[in-house]
Amino acid sequence: MRSRTSFTILATILTTMIFAMPAIGDDTKTIETRAKLETLIDRYIVSCVAKSELLNSRSDAIRKSAIRSCRIANFCLTSREVLIKEMLENNVEPKHYKVSRFLNEKFRDTILVKK
Repeated sequence: MRSRTSFTILATILTTMIFAMPAIGDDTKTIETRAKLETLIDRYIVSCVAKSELLNSRSDAIRKSAIRSCRIANFCLTSREVLIKEMLENNVEPKHYKVSRFLNEKFRDTILVKK
C-alpha cells in the first residue's frame, strides 16, 4: 500500500513538473527580452544625451534637434518602466531600430496629447 501511495505521489510530482517546464521557459524568455529592451533603451538615452550636447551650436536647426533630444531623453528616463512594460505587451522585438521607433512614436503621442 505504501509503495502504491509513494508511486502515485511521485507520478503527480513528475507530471506537475513536466507541465510547469514551458511556463518556466516562457519566464526566462521574458526576462531575457526585458533585459535586452532595457539595454537598448539605455543606449537610446545615451545617444539622445550625446545629441543634446549640441545646444550651443550656431545652427538653429541643430539647436532645435538638441532640445528635442533632451526632451526625448528626459521622457525615456522618467517613463522607462512603463515603456518597457508596453513594449513587452506589444511584443516589440529587442532590435535597436524597432525600439527607437517605438520610443519616438510614444514621445510624439505624449507631445500631441499635451498640446
